[in-house]
Amino acid sequence: MDKNYVINVFKEQWISKAGEYVHTPEKIQKLILEIKDYVAKNGLKEIKDKVFLIIDYLKDVSSGKYQDYSGKSLLMLVAGMIYLLTPLDVVPDILPIMGFADDAAVIAWLFKEMNEELNKYKKINK
Repeated sequence: MDKNYVINVFKEQWISKAGEYVHTPEKIQKLILEIKDYVAKNGLKEIKDKVFLIIDYLKDVSSGKYQDYSGKSLLMLVAGMIYLLTPLDVVPDILPIMGFADDAAVIAWLFKEMNEELNKYKKINK
């Protein structure tokens, strides 16, 4: 699986879907519940801590608790969570092992890209 291909598909498809969420706290809160359920069911041990940090970030942004966020970062993180939940992404999740490999690759890439934003969030919220 070409990592760059997965990232490009992510940027093209899921960023636009995320735009529907970023201005609607209720949609973000519903997304958070779905992500928690997904992670609990599917394990995803190697990215679990990263996903929970993103969940905390989204929860605090949607509740208004965290206001010093980047709109671009919020859009990217929401897109990443939508991608994670989508069973028919680049490699369908119904395929054993490989179905979750693209999810892990996107989350790892996203975490790397959003590292500065998430570190700023962690500093303020510790």
